[in-house]
Amino acid sequence: MTGKPTLEELGIDAAAQRWQRSGAGDGAIEVAMVTGAGPLAGDWVLMRVAGDPAGRVLVYDRHEWECFLDGVKNGEFDDGVAVDAVELGRRWRRAAGERPGGRRRTTQPLFRELTYVIHKLGSYILSATPLSRRRRPMSDDAYGATVAKRRLSRQLLQLRVKSGYTANHVCDMLNWGRGKVGRFEANQWKRPEMSDIRDLLRIYSVAPEERDEIEDLAIRSRARPWWRDCADVFENEFAGFENDASRIRVFIPLVLPGLLQTQEYAEAFMKIGPRPPAWRREALRTRLRRQEILDRTNGTAPELIAIVTEASLLYQWGTRADRRDQIQHLIRIGKRPNIDLRIQRFADGPPRGLMSAINVFDFPEEGEPPIAYTETDIGIQEVTSTEHVAMYSQSFDRAVDGALEPDDTTLYLRQLALQTE
Repeated sequence: MTGKPTLEELGIDAAAQRWQRSGAGDGAIEVAMVTGAGPLAGDWVLMRVAGDPAGRVLVYDRHEWECFLDGVKNGEFDDGVAVDAVELGRRWRRAAGERPGGRRRTTQPLFRELTYVIHKLGSYILSATPLSRRRRPMSDDAYGATVAKRRLSRQLLQLRVKSGYTANHVCDMLNWGRGKVGRFEANQWKRPEMSDIRDLLRIYSVAPEERDEIEDLAIRSRARPWWRDCADVFENEFAGFENDASRIRVFIPLVLPGLLQTQEYAEAFMKIGPRPPAWRREALRTRLRRQEILDRTNGTAPELIAIVTEASLLYQWGTRADRRDQIQHLIRIGKRPNIDLRIQRFADGPPRGLMSAINVFDFPEEGEPPIAYTETDIGIQEVTSTEHVAMYSQSFDRAVDGALEPDDTTLYLRQLALQTE
């Protein structure tokens, strides 16, 4: 590879190295960590394929290797055997990014080398983790990723301010386009690139202990949650914050909250909306999958405090059996220890506290501020003002005071279910 040292220049005897193997037999990937001396001082990584007749050994510097590992762990090279060289090149460039200082490495030789390596990669295992994590079900792999990304944005902003640099100055120092740092700090990114994070930490002269903490946040932020494939339904981070919440407070005045709807209820109310059938099918699928967070058994299932209205249950929709099934579903789910279900009745007078649909999410991390989302006919909007989030929280508390207690809500639902017999 252009500009890379050879084994001879490094003074390395390949046969004397301790090689780590991905498996047994020819075709296994072997990796060795070495340290150069003199003008080539630093950490280098050697990679080879067992049984290669040409005995080729690839040499990577620490930055390239970390980018490569990060790409592997996050699925950048999934299906490497099946894709063509052009696509492999795109994936490697996304993983490798830019060198510190904004100098982009020559990609064509690296392109050829990685094509060779990945086509030989097979079942390469890193830390006993399968190479491919694509299409994994919603699980702890994605739990916490959205909150970690928001915290990472705040910490990067604090570090820049502490350093005394402006956002544009940092962009210029790293040869980035103006606005890139501002987008990071405003949390207007999907997945942080590790090379970008390390460049910023270097510019800000972050101490090693704090650097490790921030890099860990960045790694957690790079998880690939299922809702990223549903951009037509989720135009923001709503599903991610809902997934990461330790407590969800929700009030919807005219329909049941999505987390509590049966499939038949959701279908009936979506049909009368303005969205096309294809969108409705995708929205229904994602709504049912969102509900899975309430079923988690690993200690991360959120507490749900839901205020429903009598109106949401008295509409004539579907069949009597469909309506009864929805009511019975509310009775069953209301028995769970993490569910606090309350109803506002017409007989109790005008609703107290809230008149519009609101979701408020609280998080388990100490010091992590809550976030709120409003729901309208055209979408779900984030409440960006901290003051407004606090006002919605206070209004929700007043709405709780104006609703029936959970035991009385269950009694009301049982009486309503008898009327649909």
